[in-house]
Amino acid sequence: MVVFGIIMFVFSVILFLISIRHFRKKGFLFNNAYIYATKEERERTDYAPYYRQSAIVFLLIAVQFLMIGFYAVTKWTPFLVAEFIVIVLMLCYAIISSRRIGRKLP
Repeated sequence: MVVFGIIMFVFSVILFLISIRHFRKKGFLFNNAYIYATKEERERTDYAPYYRQSAIVFLLIAVQFLMIGFYAVTKWTPFLVAEFIVIVLMLCYAIISSRRIGRKLP
């Protein structure tokens, strides 16, 4: 289980790095609004809210992998409970932020 925990920690670090890049509005935007947009839409649309949304979601996923890694190494149940709380928070945030961004678009 220690090896599994280490793998989860590595995934967590990778996701933290992606989150930091999204907070800085750098790199490829991992968001459906950007992925499915045409070239013209990409040039004229401000994707700052989408970068922020993706950054926060990647941050929460990174925390989730961190909790899984801690649980795998320690077998301490509060880490497992924290993981499920993070999942619920992430889902709520994704739904609420998508609705807010959708209302701001023309």
